[in-house]
Amino acid sequence: MWPQANGNVLVANVFSVGAAILSNFTWNRLWTYPESRTRKKRQQLPQFTLVNLAGLIINTLIVVALDALLVPYVGEPWSYNIAKAVAIGVVLLWNFGVNRLWTYRGL
Repeated sequence: MWPQANGNVLVANVFSVGAAILSNFTWNRLWTYPESRTRKKRQQLPQFTLVNLAGLIINTLIVVALDALLVPYVGEPWSYNIAKAVAIGVVLLWNFGVNRLWTYRGL
């Protein structure tokens, strides 16, 4: 069964994910791929956002599924921490790889 989420937690999560996406986009544009500044933000930002939102969905699915699988074996909070570490690794590779191939293609 899904736990009931506090409305404030949901709002805070939406804002924190949005702030993280904008921050990561800005730093990728300024530092990681400075040559991308010749391209329009109107095209890059939506691509970057879609990739990262897909990453958020992947992260959530991995955490929920892996935590449920591990909790009988390692207990809480270890099951969640292991699941979160695995999800972070997978989504890090996802976000970097897809953004490199799509958002920052040809740079």
